[in-house]
Amino acid sequence: MNARLAKVLGLILTLALVLSGCNLIEVDADMQADEDIAKLDKTFSKVVATYDGGEITADDVMGEFTNNYSQTYYLYQYYFGYTMTADEVHSLMEDSINEHVRSAIVAEHFDETMELSAEELAEVETLAQESFDSAQTSALSTAEGKTDKEKQANARVLLKQEGLTYDSIYASQLLSAKVSKMEQSLRDAVTEVSDEELQAAYDAKVAEDQENYTDGSSFESDMTGDSAIVCWIPEGYRTVKHILVIPEDELKSAYTTAVSDLASAQSTLEGYQAELTALNDDDAAKDARSAEEIQADIDAAEASVASAQSAVDAAAQACLDSVKDKTDEIYARLEAGEDFDALIAEYGEDPGMQNEPTSSRGYYVSAASTNWEVNFRDAAMALENVGDYTMEPVISGSGVHIIRYESDVTAGPVALDEVRDALYEQTLTEMQEANVTETIDAWVAERNVSVDTEAFESAYIGEE
Repeated sequence: MNARLAKVLGLILTLALVLSGCNLIEVDADMQADEDIAKLDKTFSKVVATYDGGEITADDVMGEFTNNYSQTYYLYQYYFGYTMTADEVHSLMEDSINEHVRSAIVAEHFDETMELSAEELAEVETLAQESFDSAQTSALSTAEGKTDKEKQANARVLLKQEGLTYDSIYASQLLSAKVSKMEQSLRDAVTEVSDEELQAAYDAKVAEDQENYTDGSSFESDMTGDSAIVCWIPEGYRTVKHILVIPEDELKSAYTTAVSDLASAQSTLEGYQAELTALNDDDAAKDARSAEEIQADIDAAEASVASAQSAVDAAAQACLDSVKDKTDEIYARLEAGEDFDALIAEYGEDPGMQNEPTSSRGYYVSAASTNWEVNFRDAAMALENVGDYTMEPVISGSGVHIIRYESDVTAGPVALDEVRDALYEQTLTEMQEANVTETIDAWVAERNVSVDTEAFESAYIGEE
């Protein structure tokens, strides 16, 4: 089955129209199109899923599958650079069928208790017409034919081949509207979070954060954003703010290049040192180089490191010198007692210091931080008291910093009251979505669904 499917993986995106026994020069184009569409109707009438009280044909699913396939194919090409395999296409077929069955069952429950308004039905018609017009335009642009009549006829067959008739698109839009309205009704059924439920959500979030924030990196990222709810804080953190002054691009680029070269030289040196250490191991390779040979490379690597460090120092000084007038002015105003936040607003070039939440609370830094450049991190942690700021500018790949120690951060669980409002809203949303999923899952489970992906695959390929 997969071998046959592999031959037609390009069908949807290439939009190649293959009509067996068709010669539109000798046969009326519309008559031939009607004949070919009749054949497709017969092929697409195959039942691809059943459930208690209903069945789904290939025709019901074809448009949704071709849309899913086109989108997934593009994503594979764009992000991964390769075409979907036959197994992946087969899996997508199965997913499309299951999703349609799920929607059909939801729609049946909708019809029992709810209805779409006149405005909602009008919106369904509008969306269906717009989608069909777009599909028709695309089909006409690729359909073969020597005359407009032939192209239009071929386009009709092509649209049917892709499951994109007006009726199928309207049915899909109608189904989607019913599902969306039913899902919203299920969300609306959950209106509040009890104290016990909120406490349980808080306890779970504390445990989750304590497990996830072991290395600090995820914690620092979450505290930099404005959407994460943090309920547990690792040890050793403080908050800092900074005034960032950015040197000219050429100088900053020279510095970052020099830092990269130094790291490379240090890595090379460490490799030779490790080789020399391994030479003394009992299981050292018989063809290992001599200690003298390795030491010669170490000596050369040490010289490279020293040269690279000199280049870093020179590039750093060039950056510092280029903004010295500005940093001197900032320091003079700080010494005169001016407000640090006001100077950030006037001089700072870091957007994080202009936007919430970091503009208010600053950045979270610890001695073990890996999210911050070493120079910035070490300078921030070297400040002794809250309110202290670096008395000399600090250079990093981002530019030149004047850093202030904002606050100490208490480690451990964050008090529930501090996160209550945000956690309540998040928990309510999660409970609402859970009600949607659990209710619909139960509806589907009681209907004894059976899916025949091979039947859909044969209809897609065009087997009788």
